[in-house]
This record gives sequence, C-alpha cells and structure tokens, in this order.
Amino acid sequence: METDIKVTIIHKAGELFLKFGLKSISMDDIAKSLSISKKTIYKFFKNKDDLINSHVFHFIELQKSEILRLKKESNDPIHNLILISEYMKKNIINIAPALIHDLQKYHPKAWRIYVKFKRGFLINYISDTLEEGIQKGYFRQDIHPKIIAIIRLEEVETGFNTEVFPQNEFNTSEVQMQLFEHYIHGICTLKGHKLLNKYRDIIEDE
Repeated sequence: METDIKVTIIHKAGELFLKFGLKSISMDDIAKSLSISKKTIYKFFKNKDDLINSHVFHFIELQKSEILRLKKESNDPIHNLILISEYMKKNIINIAPALIHDLQKYHPKAWRIYVKFKRGFLINYISDTLEEGIQKGYFRQDIHPKIIAIIRLEEVETGFNTEVFPQNEFNTSEVQMQLFEHYIHGICTLKGHKLLNKYRDIIEDE
C-alpha cells in the first residue's frame, strides 16, 4: 500500500514537472493535485530534491523500457528511428523547455543521474543503431556512429533551450521535428531514403 502511494506521488509529480518545469512546482502544488497532505509526501521523501531524484530515476527507467520495446518491434534501423520519432512526438517533445535548465542548475544530483543515462545507455543505443544501419546500407559509410550519436543528443537538448529557440518565436515540438528531419536525412543513403519514404507512405495511409 505504501509503495503504491509513493509511486503515485512520483507519477503525479512527474506529470507536473514535465508540464511546468521543476522550479515552478512546489510540494504544496503536488499535495493539492493529489488531494493529500504535504505531510504524506514528506513521509516518503525528505524534500523536493529527493522527490525530483526519484522522478528522474523512474523517468529514465521508463525511457529505457520503451526504447528497448520499440527496438524489438522494429523491422530495421530506419523503422526503429520512425518508431522512436513517433514516440517522441507523443511523450517527449512537449515537456516544459525549462525542465532541463532547472535540472542542471538547481538539482545537481538528478542532473548527474540524467547525464549518466545519456552518456551511457543513450549514446550506446544510438551508436549501435547507426552501426547496424551502416552495415545494412541504410546509413552512410562515412559517418562516425558515436560522434553522430553525441551530436544527436546534444541537438535534442538544444531544441529545449529557450535562449536558442525563444518560446515566443518557436514551437518546441516543431523545433524537435525539424532537428529530427535534419538528422535522419543527413545520415541516410539513397537506399535508406527509399525505405524511409516507404514507411512514411504506410503511416500516412493508416
């Protein structure tokens, strides 16, 4: 029972953090949204920082699970990128742009958890996908998988940077999709482009 309550708090806090950023959401806001007392939250978490650390950990585990699930469902590296792009549209690119900034500036432990995930799991996963695509002739032979993987992750973060893309001028979702288009068209061979267009025609017909 207590475990269920703790998980519920983490999930609700996560929804608020992703929508509004970390700094703007207080423990009072979380308690109010769950119709519980702040004392109940402090029964499971020492402070807001502790709750954020738990949220980041659970968020990362969810992303790992979803990415690996999409890997199993994909037919090839091109299909895998399409599936991940669709997943990002629904779950990632609409998060509050301030979240990454808040995480880095105000919550160093949580930021380190995220950086470890990025530099480990994500870079390795993208690199392996690129390497597989190169071997199958879908991606260009002259790209360096790890370098391109790092560039890809950095550009995703840049897409959330409101100093680079002010919110009053750019839509974050549109920025991220433009970055994805730039990425995928830059790495594909002619064979890869043909397969990409084939998958997109199937999606549009559905």
